[in-house]
Amino acid sequence: MRAWDTLFGIFVLFPLLTGGIWLRGDGYKIEYTQPGIGMFLLAAWAFLLWYRGRNPLQESWVLRTLHSLWRHWKHALATHEWRTLLLVSSFFSLIWFLAGAARHYGLHSDAADMGIFTNGIWNLTQMGWPYASVKSGISLLADHQIFLHYPISWIFPLWPSPYFLLLLQAMGLSLGAVALYLLGKQRLGLQPIVAMLPLVYWAYAPMRAATVFDFHPEVLLLPLFLFASWGLQASSWEKKLLGFFFFLLGMLAKESGGPVACGLGLAWLAGAGPEHSRRFTRVFGAFAVAMGVFWFWFDTQWIPRYFQVPYGYSDVYAPFGTSLTGILLAPFEQTQTFFSRLGHISRWNFLWATLAPLALLPLLHLRGLIASLPGYLMLFLTLGTHRVAVGFHYAIEPVTGLFFALPGALATPFAQRHQKKFLLLLPLAAVLLYGRSEPFHWRFYQITDHQAAVRDQWLPQIPRERSVSANSRLVPHLSLRQWIQFLPILKKDDDTVVDCVVWEKSLSQVPMEEKHILQLEKDLAKDYVLEASCASLAVFRRTDAPNCLAKIPSCP
Repeated sequence: MRAWDTLFGIFVLFPLLTGGIWLRGDGYKIEYTQPGIGMFLLAAWAFLLWYRGRNPLQESWVLRTLHSLWRHWKHALATHEWRTLLLVSSFFSLIWFLAGAARHYGLHSDAADMGIFTNGIWNLTQMGWPYASVKSGISLLADHQIFLHYPISWIFPLWPSPYFLLLLQAMGLSLGAVALYLLGKQRLGLQPIVAMLPLVYWAYAPMRAATVFDFHPEVLLLPLFLFASWGLQASSWEKKLLGFFFFLLGMLAKESGGPVACGLGLAWLAGAGPEHSRRFTRVFGAFAVAMGVFWFWFDTQWIPRYFQVPYGYSDVYAPFGTSLTGILLAPFEQTQTFFSRLGHISRWNFLWATLAPLALLPLLHLRGLIASLPGYLMLFLTLGTHRVAVGFHYAIEPVTGLFFALPGALATPFAQRHQKKFLLLLPLAAVLLYGRSEPFHWRFYQITDHQAAVRDQWLPQIPRERSVSANSRLVPHLSLRQWIQFLPILKKDDDTVVDCVVWEKSLSQVPMEEKHILQLEKDLAKDYVLEASCASLAVFRRTDAPNCLAKIPSCP
């Protein structure tokens, strides 16, 4: 087994702990950054040895060490449960935060999302309402109906920075493992499989992707709804009230909070709650369904009418219409389009990518699995394939239902009979589909010395009082001001042009195309003068505006 241990270190531990290796150039791309293939081959090899009568657990130093760590983990949970969970959760919070921060620090965060939310939350702390200049000056509530912006704004002044939002996101998501553990303990007591649940959660690739890809407040609905489910399924009324509080917060996370709440309600109505809580959860399930439907209507119909703007994302459901009724009638009125979207290969790939890391176990608990259906339908019925890519944050809604169903699946008679097998299968599935590790992101987002100087020396010289348009990837670093917008947009909501334009040509120019660049050059020649430049960077000032730079840094 020495060869097996060595290969495990090379093909599994190396990409997990370091991010792996990659070589990229013109016309070629070579990399080994994911442990899946290596883990599959090594698992097959170990199984073959076991089948032939050998004992890999006794012969392999790696397997003996992993087994020893597993025993220590179970002992720590048994003796210092909360301390252990919170300590390890803090560790993963830090790991995930550093991955997201590396992406932002490497100028790969974007105006869309990172810039939008940072600017909107900063304006909420300054003006009392979530004024989103990146959305042309509308309220964030007229874009996505995320009422969590308000409690976030109460603590944002402690560290007014995009990094604070990334840290908050990492901490919130990592605590979902604690909720999953409590749900498992609620059903299974102190069975060994319960100790595996937090580890599977922290390794779950579709959820970890959300910690890297900018900041999205709606991802917090995952831990909020998991804690809500635990509280509402508890015996004491104190925990039920706590669960109801988390349930309300989950619905405030985004307009999709309503459908997720509805899915949980349908699952409870079907009897998905533990037997001791089923009488209460059936009644609460009816309330959750009604409340979820109402809240979705309120978010997507009433609020847009209040702000006198159309719901911004109804076009992704075209041609089903902009109302809940239109979507519900789509299977009958637009049958071919409806079912062709559900059956598209991208939807099946997404379904596999979200279920396989959990060893397909949620399928054993169909009543609990109902909780994930509204989340899947929301994504599957949209146009295109963008929202069914697991590299973003869109999996959060259906994943909430999957994690809700997982403890119930492990409590089924089949899973109980084969618990030892699932103790092996769950971590194996998690590693096989782990994807790229966080150290990959720490290393991947590299920039030039010039770009670092732009980020660290030039951008801080632009006073917050100035309105600015800049490359989309610079916007998050300039978002702590009332008005920030991405190029080629130069006009504010009052139809005047911005004070300053920061154009860094060495960065991605998305969303600009060649025609936009030509028009931008004409607009700059008409209304602006060049205040300073450095290599590929140019800072323009509106002809009648004060200086854009408090001082002009040296050009390296």
